[in-house]
Amino acid sequence: MDILPKLTHPPNYILLENVKGFEESDSRDLLVEALAGAGYEFQELMITPLQLGIPNSRMRYYCLARRVEKVGGFVKPVTGTLIGYIPSTEEDSDDQENDTEKQDFVDGRRQGDLSGLSTPVAAKKQRTGISTSTVTKDGNAAAKPDENALLADPMLALKVDTLDQYIEFKDVNDPRMERYMIPDKTLLKYGRLFDIVKETTRRSCCFTKGYYHFVESTGSIFQMVTDKDTATTFDEAEALKATAASRPETESSLAQEETTQALNLLRTLGLRYFTENEVARLMGFPLTEGKFSFPKSTTLKQRYRVLGNSINVKVVGELVKYLLTDKPGFERKKEVVEKEDVKEVEAKAEAKAENEKALEEK
Repeated sequence: MDILPKLTHPPNYILLENVKGFEESDSRDLLVEALAGAGYEFQELMITPLQLGIPNSRMRYYCLARRVEKVGGFVKPVTGTLIGYIPSTEEDSDDQENDTEKQDFVDGRRQGDLSGLSTPVAAKKQRTGISTSTVTKDGNAAAKPDENALLADPMLALKVDTLDQYIEFKDVNDPRMERYMIPDKTLLKYGRLFDIVKETTRRSCCFTKGYYHFVESTGSIFQMVTDKDTATTFDEAEALKATAASRPETESSLAQEETTQALNLLRTLGLRYFTENEVARLMGFPLTEGKFSFPKSTTLKQRYRVLGNSINVKVVGELVKYLLTDKPGFERKKEVVEKEDVKEVEAKAEAKAENEKALEEK
């Protein structure tokens, strides 16, 4: 931030990602002050992969900046607003016939705006004079983006994929699963702390660099045996543990037997960690197309750590498209989001321009 104003040739575009909460920090104040002082117009956003239909909670702060004198600013919204959606581009809405069908998007199939799904949050007036008030697409004061609120709406939640599309191993007897199974000691002592999901679930918790190492708040645990009721199984196991704990030392053998029964009950759920590839898929890395793989020299722990510190590729891809466009627009077509990557979009745009030029020459 100190260097930016001193650069002879500053970048025309900037994209910054940070954790939720950065938008209310002093560091954010310094960032926007530096951007404004260096001739940038910027847009702040709070986006989660759930808005792209990806069943993973990873709400992040993003700041997109354009150097006005070189590439122009953002047509909308205005600097100083924190929005909960990604505005689309004109190219995405070429086939829209009337304005009533046009709306900003994250993905045309799914829910776009998170801004109005929670309790109101007061704007924080910065010493720079630029606030971080949240607004909706119509410019009204809004609520702080909330992932839980999106999932609580049954119509919106159904637009999020189920986890089975991201799972590579579902057989509890698969020998490759041994390294991912929850250790007995951890299962018995900390199992109640897990966020447990199944293949039909439409969400998973944010995966952090501590996943596979720490127990609580580092990411979800996958239950492979789907016909077992999770809560009931844990209740029965806890009852056995409580009985065992209440026995006197003279009944230690009975206590051990009951503890073993509790453990065997929990084992029937088939609880395991998400594999590194499954986490990568939820982060948007194109494993299915064979375009990404981990170096063989990396350990499992290292893979989880880099994923925990990573970005969601699909979310950032959509942000880059918006950052680089010179034409604001409206709703992105479903086919664009599902089937086209950046290069294909660029190639089509070039072909379209050439066709228009050829028609003009005729």
